[in-house]
Amino acid sequence: MKLLITEVGSDQVESAAAAARSLASSRIAQVESRAALARAHALGRLSAGDRRRSLDILGRIWRDLQVSEFDEALSEDAGALVERHVLRGMDAIHLASALDLRRATSEPLGFATFDARLAAAAAREGLTVVPPP
Repeated sequence: MKLLITEVGSDQVESAAAAARSLASSRIAQVESRAALARAHALGRLSAGDRRRSLDILGRIWRDLQVSEFDEALSEDAGALVERHVLRGMDAIHLASALDLRRATSEPLGFATFDARLAAAAAREGLTVVPPP
């Protein structure tokens, strides 16, 4: 979301994204992002024009992302993470997606989150958290 709407932390995420060789996300992030934009618009925090611009940005970003699909194996991994770190379900899916990507690449991997519980779980799983907790 911090790449779609200017808010606290957007500068940090934009800098990290610009420095990255590639960006990746779980498939669920697309739905979560659209839901957050719709909610912000419905609550009057985002104008219709700003919502459309944010959706355009999301579309451009999404075309260039490496996407982790939610399948049975990822579901099992996320379930284990929920139990190990007491995470919310969607947070566990994001973390499981990052861990799956880490297994599939030799590239350094940063995990972007501003959620303290998710950041702590990612750090315990050996990921580099952006921004650092």
